[in-house]
Amino acid sequence: MMDTGLLTSTGERLPEYACFQWTQNLRVCPADMDVTGWCVEFHPVSHYWPTQLLESSLVLALALAGVARYGAFRLVGARRA
Repeated sequence: MMDTGLLTSTGERLPEYACFQWTQNLRVCPADMDVTGWCVEFHPVSHYWPTQLLESSLVLALALAGVARYGAFRLVGARRA
């Protein structure tokens, strides 16, 4: 999900906390706000592979950094002995 919020009868989107500011309750909205429901915006399907590639690259980079750190400590430990 990218964004969530409230939807009015005119199609206007309000932040999900808009009712809470007035009533201190997320489930109750004042009638003058004209809230008719919730709206949720999802990532488009075209974002799947670029996001997957980015996350996989980050995991691989962290794994390689861990291997490099392990190798460096092994090398320093071997030189001291």
